Amino acid sequence: MAEGRGSHPGGILSLVDRLQDSEKRRALEADLINAGMRLRWFPAPDYTWGDLVAFVSGLDHSSASVRAELGEDAMWGLQEQLLALNADYLRILIWQRTPDGQKGRKFPKPIKRPGVDDGVDRKKIGGTTKVPAEELAKLLGV
Repeated sequence: MAEGRGSHPGGILSLVDRLQDSEKRRALEADLINAGMRLRWFPAPDYTWGDLVAFVSGLDHSSASVRAELGEDAMWGLQEQLLALNADYLRILIWQRTPDGQKGRKFPKPIKRPGVDDGVDRKKIGGTTKVPAEELAKLLGV
C-alpha cells in the first residue's frame, strides 16, 4: 500500500478506503457539497481523482471528513489548545490568591483535552517520607 504522511495510506489508496466506509463517504460528500461540488462528478474531464485527493488533503480540522476520521480530537486545533492553556493558567493565577492556593491545597484541574490523560489512573511517583538523619546518612554512605 502506498504510504502518505506519517503512517497513513496516501493518495488514491487512502481515498478508496475512505469511499468504502459509509460514514466517511457521507462526510466527504458533505464537505464536497459545502465546496459546491459533488462526489458523483468524479472522475470527469474537469475533476480527476487527483483533484479529489488534493481536496481531501486540504481539509481543515473543522471539516466533516476530519471529524469522521479523528472524532473528538479533530475539534482541538492549535487555537483551541492555546485557549485551553490560557484558561488553565488563569485559573492557577486566581487559585494562588486563595487560602487554598497559599497553602498549596486543591490545585485547579486543567480543562480536559482529547487524547490527554487526566491522571486519574496514574500511579503517584515520588512524595515525601520522613527518614531519620542516621538512616539517610547510611543510605547515602556518609
